[in-house]
Amino acid sequence: MDGSILEDIRKMIGPNADYEGFDTDLVIHINTTFTTLYQLGVGADSSTPFQITGPSEKWSDFIGDDARRNAVKTYIYIKTRLVFDYPSNSFVGEALKQQADELEYRLLLMEETPALGGKAPSFDYDNYKLDDETGRWVDGDEA
Repeated sequence: MDGSILEDIRKMIGPNADYEGFDTDLVIHINTTFTTLYQLGVGADSSTPFQITGPSEKWSDFIGDDARRNAVKTYIYIKTRLVFDYPSNSFVGEALKQQADELEYRLLLMEETPALGGKAPSFDYDNYKLDDETGRWVDGDEA
């Protein structure tokens, strides 16, 4: 299923999937979510930010052919929905926020876990040390 990102999000937000009057708003909110995904290192090419300009960009342009990233579709829908059309029922809004948080965590985990096909984040151990008081890693130049 490799549809248009914009058209699929428009359909999920509804109610009229053919109405293009809010496309500019949706593109802005979708691209904001792509910025978050870029910062998490998620995407077929996580070295450059991805953005859409209209209905021509497809899911495979961002995900590639990696089915492990299919959760991106739901994540982008939820994040766009919460900004564009927040549910009138606060319980639904909170449930959507929790779902987005879980998907974000799982996508990040997948990208950073070699056993799940991701790459371990780089860390310069030579320049950092463990602070005994806080239990946190600190820059060796500042310690």
